[in-house]
Amino acid sequence: MILGPNLFPLHSDISQRDIWLQITDKVAQAKSLSSCVFLSTDHIRPFRDGAPCTLQSYGPEQKAYALEPNSIYRLDLTVYFPHSVASSDREITVRSSSDLVSVSQPFATAHGGPEDHSVLIACKRTVESTLATLVVDVTAKNVAVGASQNFSQAAVVAAKPRYLLSIKPPKAILRAFILFVFLGFFLTSTSKEFYEPWLCYPEIWALFSKTLGAICLARAAFLAFRKLPSGGSG
Repeated sequence: MILGPNLFPLHSDISQRDIWLQITDKVAQAKSLSSCVFLSTDHIRPFRDGAPCTLQSYGPEQKAYALEPNSIYRLDLTVYFPHSVASSDREITVRSSSDLVSVSQPFATAHGGPEDHSVLIACKRTVESTLATLVVDVTAKNVAVGASQNFSQAAVVAAKPRYLLSIKPPKAILRAFILFVFLGFFLTSTSKEFYEPWLCYPEIWALFSKTLGAICLARAAFLAFRKLPSGGSG
């Protein structure tokens, strides 16, 4: 055993973002990489809480971020563009594969040199479990490649990360939804003949049951979609 000082400190005064920028700035000086765009993505996290979302195993090899419906999340990006690419030629697009997940256009939170962007991810209210993908696509126009080549249209010059999103409603919401749906259909299907054998005024009880059943169905629709049931195509 050879004893010696620990050359790798456990803590550093330099942030991970600054370390990434220093390494990227050195790598971008290489001739073969001078036309590349470098992309750094952070963990998906709730919009108000800074703690990253949980990464859960999905299958033997995949991991997915665990998200909840009716919630807003944030994804932070840092992009290092070549100096030859003008600001008007830079484009960052974030797409989702599911209609239950709406994604905002990236908005810059810092300018000058490497750009910091944030993307808002809104999960719509639902009682279904959904697996979606989130793709970050960075393109640039008029990127010179080599000595004589020049792209006149947008070219992919950066990695294209894909995230798996596992959207599941809380179990309490799902149980309440099932209970309200069951009670709603049961109570709205009753009639005065159902109450005649053991209750007086069966017509009043039947009317009360149908009203209460309609309220239960409305409550179930509110839990699932935050809107009351309607006969139109709203």
